[in-house]
Amino acid sequence: MNFIQLPPGARVRIYGLAGEKVNDLASDSTGHATWDGTNLNGRNAASGVYLVLVQSGGDKKTLKVAIQR
Repeated sequence: MNFIQLPPGARVRIYGLAGEKVNDLASDSTGHATWDGTNLNGRNAASGVYLVLVQSGGDKKTLKVAIQR
């Protein structure tokens, strides 16, 4: 899953609906971050809906994404 047009160095945190952290990413210098669908342990995240918190400076944005395997 690609996240584009982010501020460079933005922090991208992915959470399950129960609030557990699934992964933690940072955008590169072009504002691009890629999530390969794995959790912090390197295992595939389950099918379902996830919340993505994007933070840069003092700004925050929350997105919903879904995985279907």
